Amino acid sequence: MAKQFMDMLEEAWKRSATGWTLFAFSASWCLWWLYPDHTPTVGYSIGVLAVVAAVMAALLDNLGALAKFSWIILLFGFLFVETRAIDEDKRKTTKELTDNFAHVSNQAADNFKGILEVEKNNFKDVLDNQQRHFSAMATHLVDQQKQQNQEFNAILTKQQQLFEEQQGFAEFLTGKLLPASDPTPTNSCRTVGPDDVFVALGTNSNIAVANRFPTTILEIHGHSVVSIDRSLAGSLILSIDMRDINSKIIAKLDKNGFVVSKNYELYALRPDRSTIIIEDGFGKEVVKARFINPKAFAIEGVVQYQDKSFPLDLTGFYGSCFAHGSTIISIP
Repeated sequence: MAKQFMDMLEEAWKRSATGWTLFAFSASWCLWWLYPDHTPTVGYSIGVLAVVAAVMAALLDNLGALAKFSWIILLFGFLFVETRAIDEDKRKTTKELTDNFAHVSNQAADNFKGILEVEKNNFKDVLDNQQRHFSAMATHLVDQQKQQNQEFNAILTKQQQLFEEQQGFAEFLTGKLLPASDPTPTNSCRTVGPDDVFVALGTNSNIAVANRFPTTILEIHGHSVVSIDRSLAGSLILSIDMRDINSKIIAKLDKNGFVVSKNYELYALRPDRSTIIIEDGFGKEVVKARFINPKAFAIEGVVQYQDKSFPLDLTGFYGSCFAHGSTIISIP
């Protein structure tokens, strides 16, 4: 029975219908894969090609020329399908690689752009911080410079004040007198020029009008003992020159200062810038002079000259007014 079954199989295998049925099935499969959307994965077609080739080899003895040609065409069809599968695989692989590369490139570009943006923001923050620091430092330096300038100007002002005070103090030790604002003493003088100065002598209300400068108040033997001069600034310079019998200086006061011989005790006092008082060693006033106001000057006292005393007054007169040129009292 088994032999009969095998004989039946062999007889069926050798029939042409069996070969054409297998061919039709294989051809249908090949045509299915030939559609673009049905292309198989690489390797499937070559596997089927091997099976078809095996079937063809088994049927080769029972095939006619047309069948053999058809099977060969079918083999080339599966080969074509495999080739197209390989191309499609390459295309997909290339596309995937391209897409992956594009994705990686885009990702890298985005990352690089992000890094640049972060660096840009960091650099901007650094610049802003430096700008703020520079502005703060510049403002601090400007304020510091202003403060230094103010301090320097304050020092200059202080030095100027000290210089003026020193200069005033130096002038205070000379015969320079600044006008006070006291009223002019009552006098009988009627006609006075705009540049004239009343010179009050002694305590008897005698007034001499000085209209030339320098004016000698007391002249002895042709030597100016007491005189006044007026500066362009409006101050008066009092000069006193007291001498002994040998014409040596007892005391001398002028624009350069006050000097006294070591043999005499005389002191120059300045109660204010308008007054000069010369006292002896007992504290008694020897000479007192005051620049009363810009139009009046008063002097009283006694000066020594060649061991004689000369009062600064017009002896024998009271309340008189005298107009003089350059000398008021002259003793030959």
